[in-house]
Amino acid sequence: ALATPRELFLNKVPFPLPKPEMFNLDQIHAFAKDTVVSENALTFNDLGIVPHKLKGYPIEFLISYRKGGPQFGSTISEKVSPDAWP
Repeated sequence: ALATPRELFLNKVPFPLPKPEMFNLDQIHAFAKDTVVSENALTFNDLGIVPHKLKGYPIEFLISYRKGGPQFGSTISEKVSPDAWP
């Protein structure tokens, strides 16, 4: 079998190159469809779910994703009054 130009090029590089597997065929098909939620979709109120503020472990790991890093930036809890939460 003949090698593709990509394979020939990769064989000449003296170090491993990353193989971007960012997208697979299923993801590409999913991106091709409209994923806007229907007007008739059930909401939290329809399902009897009352949103509330998360505390403790479920939210602590997200602090590393703050804008500016874990030591800097702001979170929504710093911008919203605690009295606004039930």
